Amino acid sequence: MHLAPSMGMRRGDAVGAAAVGLLGALVSLAWVGRPSFWYDEAATIASTDRSLADLARLVEKRDAVHALYYAAMHGWRDLVGTSEVALRLPSVLATGVTCVLVYVLGHRLAGARTALAAGLVAAVLPGLSWAGTEGRPYALATSLATLASLILVVAVQGERRRYWVLYAVTVAVSAYLFLFAALLLACHLVTVAALRSGRRAWLLATAAVTAGVAPLAVAAVGQRGQISWIKAGPSRMAERALVNQYFLGLRPEDEQDFLTVCGVLLAVASLLLVLVAVVTGVRSAADGVGPRLLVALALPWAVVPAVLLIAASALVMPVYVERYAVFGAPAVALLVGQGVARLWDARGTWFAAVILATLVLLTGPALVAQKAPDAKGEDYRAAADFTGGGEEGEAELVLYDNADALGVPRAYPEPFQDLAQPNRVEDRPDQGLFGTVRGPDDLEKAVVRGRTVVLFRVRRQPDLGLARWLSRQRCSASPETYEDARLKVTRYAC
Repeated sequence: MHLAPSMGMRRGDAVGAAAVGLLGALVSLAWVGRPSFWYDEAATIASTDRSLADLARLVEKRDAVHALYYAAMHGWRDLVGTSEVALRLPSVLATGVTCVLVYVLGHRLAGARTALAAGLVAAVLPGLSWAGTEGRPYALATSLATLASLILVVAVQGERRRYWVLYAVTVAVSAYLFLFAALLLACHLVTVAALRSGRRAWLLATAAVTAGVAPLAVAAVGQRGQISWIKAGPSRMAERALVNQYFLGLRPEDEQDFLTVCGVLLAVASLLLVLVAVVTGVRSAADGVGPRLLVALALPWAVVPAVLLIAASALVMPVYVERYAVFGAPAVALLVGQGVARLWDARGTWFAAVILATLVLLTGPALVAQKAPDAKGEDYRAAADFTGGGEEGEAELVLYDNADALGVPRAYPEPFQDLAQPNRVEDRPDQGLFGTVRGPDDLEKAVVRGRTVVLFRVRRQPDLGLARWLSRQRCSASPETYEDARLKVTRYAC
């Protein structure tokens, strides 16, 4: 394929790029502190609270795939703290940058109309917005994946060696932020296979990335047990890939209320509208070299990561979760943007505006739902507040039936500061993310007598039998409990 030179950007285009970047950042930033921390973000806090030496010891045993992110957030925490807004702000900014890069890619390949439409779609795409509200590396890896795709386009159009070096470095860094971002290479394999330029240089760059990322991949394979919680079969994973991954974001598995069902229906409607736009854009690719390259770049980028992860889940072990492949969201925006631009040319500005407005209306409820206090399915803030009051009185003592429950005092330490926590073991580098807990055999019976006790249990995880032990100590469970997708917290009078 002969590759045309890039389309130059004028001052107005720079304003457009800045505008969609600001919009994308604002969509993620709005009420970003309202959702409670959940398990994954508690893991970020627990990891960044360590010294760098202790963090290095931790990632030798688990979470090696997040080592670079944890190290970066360690410095960020020292600057701004670990409030909900502070922890999520890097992801907010990365989402804005992603929208800018989507605009630049769309403009370079298919012109100003594609750029504007794609940038607007990226700004309101719930999967991308969800990544922007997470104190995790997904939004940063997505931004780097988009930058790598832009560099790939520049490299194959210009055949300059320095761009291939920059491409290799960018993909490698994105993989070190989140290992599955390396699947971008499989997407780009499909892209360069469709081109007549840059194949040899891409292979050399890919070899360099593979060599550089290999140590992390080996460590991740050794720590694969930490994702043993992924249980869904391939058909369930395919449903998540079609609906949740780009059009809902994270959704609690066991919620079936009216609002959740409505959200799923709207997400399906969004998917159908997007498919119409994508088909229109793909059919229009015959109109020019740039649109053909856009399809060759974006179509595998949007589809291949989820397909590979679901295939690996069917053949090896379950590894697919929506957020693991969300770095393909910018590709969806590019494909939709090209389709909207085609309709814009054929039917006029108003028709394109109606398409975009409809997509905003369909995705709006999902964007709003992402800002609810329990939007992540686990409301650690509410669980922490539960220890501080209730009909049975304030807790005097807190017990944990599984070490994962220690994520709550890690995320929200204030309610626990004046409470006895006799079975909580002080964290050490070799004891996992949050530390460890002692079983009932190591507790004195007198420790609970005459006290109000709050017991934290973790759903679908092994427990230490503390609920049975409390019953034997003649502690009566209150009907007043707190429950969410992960936790069950019960107050006892002893």
